[in-house]
Amino acid sequence: MSGGFGTRVVLAPERDRVGAVLRRDMVAGTIAERSGPGGKKVKYIEHQVACNLANKHFGYCGWSSVVVGSEFVFVGENAHGKWDVFCKVHSYVELENGARHADFGWGEASNMPHRGGAMEKALKTATSDARKRCLRIFGAALGGSLYDKSFLSGKKRVLTEDEEDEEAARAAEACHY
Repeated sequence: MSGGFGTRVVLAPERDRVGAVLRRDMVAGTIAERSGPGGKKVKYIEHQVACNLANKHFGYCGWSSVVVGSEFVFVGENAHGKWDVFCKVHSYVELENGARHADFGWGEASNMPHRGGAMEKALKTATSDARKRCLRIFGAALGGSLYDKSFLSGKKRVLTEDEEDEEAARAAEACHY
């Protein structure tokens, strides 16, 4: 095996195919919703969905995630004897061709009975958030759509998974010379 991870040369047809797929908006079934500030609904991508999409688009061995550092910003016992923890994680995602995106993620655990459990939950949440934030930089299909106001407002139609697969097949065919 020559070189190591991050050194694979990607030929133009494959690069173009993956690029076309990543530029597409997220598909129905990949977007979750939760309550946000002021009772508004906030759309997000679940961690496992983001990882599954990365595996689908880059291959199971085509990407990796590294935690560069973490910091517990706040660890404290509240007035009720429960633990509140706030954590940040710096991470990057690297593709087998060396493309890399980094970002920070934040996690919290509130009102937890044990300090260790609160710290673990906050760290895991921050790590997942950082990984998702790194992946979304690679394209709309991996969460970037959630930062597009026209997509969120419903002005862009959300494809079904079957429609997305059909478009991906057409893009792949277009890249073969």
